[in-house]
Amino acid sequence: MQLPKRKDVPVELTWDLSAIYNSEDAMQADLEKVRKLADEIERTYKGRLTTAEAILACLDKYGEWMKTLDLMRSWCNLAASVDYGDGALQERDAATARAIEKSTRKELEDMLTLFADAAMLAPGEEARR
Repeated sequence: MQLPKRKDVPVELTWDLSAIYNSEDAMQADLEKVRKLADEIERTYKGRLTTAEAILACLDKYGEWMKTLDLMRSWCNLAASVDYGDGALQERDAATARAIEKSTRKELEDMLTLFADAAMLAPGEEARR
């Protein structure tokens, strides 16, 4: 018995990915959002993670950044995983993964540097400017 193609499966038996994104445009908007969040985190917190409040606020923004990345990855991967025979879905998943990696690699490195710099401060020491 051969598995049916995704397009041939009744909609009520498929995953409803619209709970994550209603369209590719919505996912692309979040790609831009993660870029802006990364810039905001660096601009707002670089050299300023000297208090518990600042670190907590930065971690909240970082959490928002990570959550958005996870939604993007999940949406693309789930859409592709339902029909490995659909070349268009596979290419979209791969292209999106490349775009996410390319656009977030530097941002992630910058954020990790922020946290590493803050962790190296001795109690009462000011951040290097």
